Amino acid sequence: MEIHRFESRYLRFHTVCLISPAKQAVLIDPGVLPEDADRLRQFCEDHRLNLTAVVFTHTHGDHFACWPPFETAPTYGSTRILEKPAARRENDVKYVYSIWRKFRVDAPWTARFPRIDYPLADNTELQLPVGNALFVGTPGHSTDHSAVVFPTEQVLFSGDMLIQIPQPFILDGFRNYFQSLQTLEALVERFGIQRIIPAHGPELKSPHMIRRQIEREKQYILDVVQLLGELHRKGLSADAIQAHLLKAFAVNNTILHSHRVNVNTLLREWESAGPFSLET
Repeated sequence: MEIHRFESRYLRFHTVCLISPAKQAVLIDPGVLPEDADRLRQFCEDHRLNLTAVVFTHTHGDHFACWPPFETAPTYGSTRILEKPAARRENDVKYVYSIWRKFRVDAPWTARFPRIDYPLADNTELQLPVGNALFVGTPGHSTDHSAVVFPTEQVLFSGDMLIQIPQPFILDGFRNYFQSLQTLEALVERFGIQRIIPAHGPELKSPHMIRRQIEREKQYILDVVQLLGELHRKGLSADAIQAHLLKAFAVNNTILHSHRVNVNTLLREWESAGPFSLET
């Protein structure tokens, strides 16, 4: 199986094209900007590829913006995508248009929430033309987030997890994200994963890099949850707790957008489910 990555101008997003010896192709997350789709279509034409599947790690707008040009291919994604409320689907589509406006581009197609022809339950073994894969639910970044593993190739596609930024991006829940990190850790051990390809930024190209990134994200989550518990026990107000959580994890005196989102996610989770702790 050949693996080709196509990097977008948008946050170093990567569409991945997998190719079998018989020139059959599978796309993982088909791109953000119209130019990404144009480049990918030209690549498929130049190499006379037969597009046999589009796989979604999840359905945030940047992951499906360029789906319409490839919509004739069968699509695969988590069963949880089907449970996504209409309002959230509409917001994901609006997000696509906000990206296009920011980059001052127009697409010759209408952005649409993707059709899922083959909804996949967690831990589904998937036979694709490029090889056998394991489709694994990894919620936390989003409710419908999944990872795709090709055991024979010892490669894992992690979507929006394990991106090499100072902090992970947690929209669904800290507990879910932490458990998903443990799931990824187990997959790495089980299949001897040598390479992880996230949807944004550089690859993790060695077992050492993989272990380090997993531990970095786990430690961040443990530290934030522990600090929240300590602040609650001190009896601080909600506003004071939020301010402390934001400042305590600033990077070079800057509170990153991802951390702001994470703090809001954690406070909502704590309020709705009550205090909790996490174990390694």
